[in-house]
Amino acid sequence: TSQGYLSLLSAAIADGFDLTGDDGAATHLLVEAAVQAGHDRPVVLHDRADPAELLDPARIA
Repeated sequence: TSQGYLSLLSAAIADGFDLTGDDGAATHLLVEAAVQAGHDRPVVLHDRADPAELLDPARIA
């Protein structure tokens, strides 16, 4: 497992946001989605991490 899951997790988190604005809010929300995706990376990302668990919809919610 690599840190590649962070991109998928960020996209899943961002999917819940309204990203239609042109005022910079959409960019800010994308950055915040990336921050939230990585907040627990040191705890959950390890050699035996299960990708399905990392991207579980219940974990994303």
